[in-house]
Amino acid sequence: MGEYDRTGNGQNGEADWDLRSILCDMAKNWWIILLIACSAAMITYTVLTAVHRDQYTVKTTFAVMGRGENANAASSLSATYEMTQKFQAILENNILKKKVMEELGCSSFPADMSASIVPESNLMELSVTADSPETAFRVLRSVLKNYTTISDYIIPNVVLETLQQPQVSGNPSNRIPMEKYAAMAFLAAALGTAALVGFFPFCGIPSKMKRNLAARLMRICWEPCTMKKRGKTAPC
Repeated sequence: MGEYDRTGNGQNGEADWDLRSILCDMAKNWWIILLIACSAAMITYTVLTAVHRDQYTVKTTFAVMGRGENANAASSLSATYEMTQKFQAILENNILKKKVMEELGCSSFPADMSASIVPESNLMELSVTADSPETAFRVLRSVLKNYTTISDYIIPNVVLETLQQPQVSGNPSNRIPMEKYAAMAFLAAALGTAALVGFFPFCGIPSKMKRNLAARLMRICWEPCTMKKRGKTAPC
């Protein structure tokens, strides 16, 4: 009698793979597929948690207006655009940043600050991004308090009118879908392992090697490791 093979015809030959045998091998080795998929998902989540750092952004909107006799200058779009550009340079000035650092007691500027002009208007948006929402809010509040010490000398006839007060947001501005990536890693690993198990079965692997493989995968899945990430401990 011919030796049974995966073609389903009882003979060794070049025929199509037997779908039933493939599915039986996958069902028989479901625990290997599950453990490898869980390992891939947990490793992906842990790596993303370790390398990614949340950033928080606080914004406020200004209207650039003329002061006193020059108030009508705001009616000219070109004049308003020029004044806004100058204010943008002031807000990014190192002298202003130094004043903010002194007020907050920081050795280095703790945030990234940018000013952008709303097209075809006299509006300007100031954004401050830092590692925590409290830091971003404090930096922006200090900037609003100290910018006049520089602007009054450079552009004495221009004033900023606040249209939108800054608000603290607890949601990171650079959030990434870690759960989504972990789920994708789980699915990819499950499909890849199922294909390997189905087309290259583990039937020929000794039982001792299977037990060692299972033990290794269990350690990867369930052993905790201490990760120094903002004082938190995350699983590996």
